[in-house]
Amino acid sequence: MIGFEIAIGSAQKVLNVATDNTLIVVLDPGESSEESSLSVVGSDSSFNYINWPDQKLKIGDKIRIKIAKIENVSPPAASNPKERAVLLESYNRLKVKLKKKGLL
Repeated sequence: MIGFEIAIGSAQKVLNVATDNTLIVVLDPGESSEESSLSVVGSDSSFNYINWPDQKLKIGDKIRIKIAKIENVSPPAASNPKERAVLLESYNRLKVKLKKKGLL
């Protein structure tokens, strides 16, 4: 399958993620060089939210994101399935609150 290989520093590969997910790559500089990290989060077509393990960064690291044919997807650290009905209910509650405040 087509996906992304994400590598940090001299590592060949750190994460393999599939393109059937919506992905967000977050670079957090942290308060100090020991707290810098790269996070990859996403969701699939069923609104399941997926987090891969954070990757620690250090000064001078280079990050490479490459589109590639991948055999195995890196296992996520967490997955949080969200039912469409639950999301719709949350949306409707927020919509009512915002209308009451005159923001919609």
